[in-house]
Amino acid sequence: MPTNSPSIVRTENIGRIFGANPVLQDVTFQLQPGTVTALLGPNGAGKTTLLKLLCGLIAPTTGMSWVFDTPSWPANNKACARVGCLLDGFEPPAAMKIQHLMQLSRAAGPTFNQQRADQLLKSHNLKPSQRWSTLSKGQKRWTLLIMLLCRECDLLLLDEPADGLDPQTRIELYRLIREEANNRELTALIATHIITDIERVSDEVAVLHRNSIILQADLEDLREQVHVISCSSVPEKEDLPEGVEVLHQSESGDCTLWLRDQKGLLAEAKVPFEESRRKGTLEEIFLTLTDRNGTDRNGEIDQTNQQVDLAIQPAK
Repeated sequence: MPTNSPSIVRTENIGRIFGANPVLQDVTFQLQPGTVTALLGPNGAGKTTLLKLLCGLIAPTTGMSWVFDTPSWPANNKACARVGCLLDGFEPPAAMKIQHLMQLSRAAGPTFNQQRADQLLKSHNLKPSQRWSTLSKGQKRWTLLIMLLCRECDLLLLDEPADGLDPQTRIELYRLIREEANNRELTALIATHIITDIERVSDEVAVLHRNSIILQADLEDLREQVHVISCSSVPEKEDLPEGVEVLHQSESGDCTLWLRDQKGLLAEAKVPFEESRRKGTLEEIFLTLTDRNGTDRNGEIDQTNQQVDLAIQPAK
């Protein structure tokens, strides 16, 4: 991906309040062309609201967002024709046939690939004459995804796209998205619970927590930067290399430090009382950043018990 390419998606301090409840606050981030980004966050963090803001379904309370350098609100017809959005909970009328859904998708933009749609339907034993009410949950999800994939949009905004899909179909979905990101610079922002699936194809990860983006990073870089270090005793903060960020510190039994080293300072240096170290997985990093392991980054006990969610960004 060209590093100086114009952003496909850009937000500046965007926020949304429902009644007296702020769902998003001061969210600022960018998506570059040809990248797949995983958007992660606990339930209630605002992931679905963010996707609705980007696709122009709701207006921001504060700040602004742009898609293809066009304000997301009010929605612009020309920009909408280039965006495919799948939000959790969408249900067409029960009597609608698959062929009617494909006709609607074909009318939404000039690039619908009917031959590809026929192939993808046939590969999963779906017939154009089948009614929506006769489909299983996984078949419904795959049908909606075919509508988007065959439109050949430039931007996909997907909310839990693999919900209801079997493992093989999930793999096929993410393979298709990855191929389009590589071949024609499709940009995708994906929210999902299934971290192991999405991290295979993502370029970036964005973590949404407590109504704000607390991290956006290149996924490969993040894996290299985060060290999980076990110590026989708790080191003083001033004894750590300057510039190393402490993501989390556990003191149950021996001390375990979660450190993010963006400058390579820990490559040669040892932490006082260090006994062992390893690299953290994306799931572990996410749980640590969102206080899912019992203690937050300020040492306070986390009382929440929310389910893990995940989202995605554009492919490089």
